[in-house]
Amino acid sequence: MPQRALYVGAKAGTMAFTRVLASELHGTGVQATVVCPGLVSTEWNGGKSQGPRAMTAEDVAQAGWVGFSLGEVVCLPGLEDEQLVEQFTGIERRIMGENLGSELATRYRNQEASASE
Repeated sequence: MPQRALYVGAKAGTMAFTRVLASELHGTGVQATVVCPGLVSTEWNGGKSQGPRAMTAEDVAQAGWVGFSLGEVVCLPGLEDEQLVEQFTGIERRIMGENLGSELATRYRNQEASASE
């Protein structure tokens, strides 16, 4: 996604923030949902369709409401395979939580010695 660093960073941050917030709110009766559509045809872009892959704002709003009603934390209106979100979450949990040790991973050991040779 060239020339979209700020947009992509903000979207990733919003997604991470919402996921952590949702876990902190678990059991309180309050829930959080982040809606992450792809291209959307809105007034912001002059109502242009942006091609056949653009969703209507109405479809995004409907998906957001249904996703929230289903208790989804991450709502991806155009993603048919909801198992991908579960797989992503599981992989992220394995990488960031369960596998971080206090010792350097083997691939990072002795790199300084190799680089100076």
